[in-house]
Amino acid sequence: MSLVNPPRLREQGDALARHLNDFGEPLPDSPARRRAVLEQVHRRLRSSAPPRLVLAVACVAALVAGGLWAARARNSAEPATLPMTVVLATPSATLLDGSTSWSFAAQSARAFTSASTGDDAPLVLTGGGVTLALLPKSHLSRGSTLRLERGTLAAQAASPLVVLVGDTEVRVRGAVAMTVEQGAARVSVFEGVAEVSRAGARDVVASGASWPRGAAAVPGASVLALVRPPLGRVEVQGEGLVSVDGVSLGAAPLSTSLATGRHVFAALGVEQPAVVVAGEVATVTLRRPHEVLDDARAEAVTNPQRALELYAQVRRGANAEVALYERALLQHRLGDDVGALASLDAALDQFPTGVLGSETALTRAEVLVSLGRRDEAIIALSAFLEAHPTSERLSEVHLLRGDLLREADRCADAAPDLAVARRDARWADEASWSMVACADGSRAALEQYLHAFPAGAHAAEARRALGHEKF
Repeated sequence: MSLVNPPRLREQGDALARHLNDFGEPLPDSPARRRAVLEQVHRRLRSSAPPRLVLAVACVAALVAGGLWAARARNSAEPATLPMTVVLATPSATLLDGSTSWSFAAQSARAFTSASTGDDAPLVLTGGGVTLALLPKSHLSRGSTLRLERGTLAAQAASPLVVLVGDTEVRVRGAVAMTVEQGAARVSVFEGVAEVSRAGARDVVASGASWPRGAAAVPGASVLALVRPPLGRVEVQGEGLVSVDGVSLGAAPLSTSLATGRHVFAALGVEQPAVVVAGEVATVTLRRPHEVLDDARAEAVTNPQRALELYAQVRRGANAEVALYERALLQHRLGDDVGALASLDAALDQFPTGVLGSETALTRAEVLVSLGRRDEAIIALSAFLEAHPTSERLSEVHLLRGDLLREADRCADAAPDLAVARRDARWADEASWSMVACADGSRAALEQYLHAFPAGAHAAEARRALGHEKF
């Protein structure tokens, strides 16, 4: 075996090995002859090498190409690796930086490797022009590329952001929400555009559209709107789960950053508006519903407009029925029968079987009478009698309907109602006088009334009608 051209060099195929392949004989024993052989090899290498200028250009080209590749890789990877700051989170959210748990309360900018949310609220992070809103019951991993492994992610990015959703790649530029269900992806674009690639096919999804075509919209727009810069800080005091503009943020008390402007905060069925200002800290105190109702009742006499505002804050739960009914009564007292009718209709719609259902229905009929809508009032009273046949106010309702029918010149229809009311001592006087009216004030009817009610509410009028005072 030749020591000059061993098998290892023959297998390498580099320039030196190729030249040595031509020298299969052992090197001469004489040092001078060995030197001559090696010089031949070096001369052959030099003559076959490319010019130095060519090598330099090739190196520069390689560096430029490598730089462009690195820049492209960096541009697509940066959104997945840049540090981000928690804008919104609850204790149920989990952030990991490697194997280290990341406290959402720290509000510091740092990278993370995975994020998960509980059942109660989204997790929102921002950084480098990117906003990520991970909705409840979701999991997001973060390596060279973001990967949505479970649930729903809403994202807003000024420059392209790549997210893997199941076996689908979504390139986001704008505001987009995506969800994965049993490995299948669904994408909705709120602003801008998204490029969706799957199994070699590529689709461009425009603003207002979803992918696959015709799929239901993915939620997430409301969360992104809630944290759109500029932001201001908010401290929410109170009890129960807090929602802002319909988005659940977790249990109070809590501290968060929200988009500037007017928002509606809610907890325990009580809503309260507040304005968030950039660079300032707003404090919102959400009270219990019975406390708000007590304040509204106290203000009803001295400051009725404030009372109406307080009643309007109680929007959910059993207390909301009470608030709507009492608000309607106050509006009726203030002469706002249109507003009162709207409050009563809202109460009946929201609480069709509520504890105040009969009182609300009857008050509604009375408000219709005040508005001069007699026919609608008759219909409402008829519905009440059918729905509440054992009501303790049955006789009163019969009297009211009988009077309305009489005023509509329908005395034959009014007679049964007036007869029922006349059997109740509380309403017998009024029912008997309505019967006199239906009899066109005949002498017999007047005398019959005075005989039954000589000291009745209408006795003096009956005597004047008869033209004497002997009764």
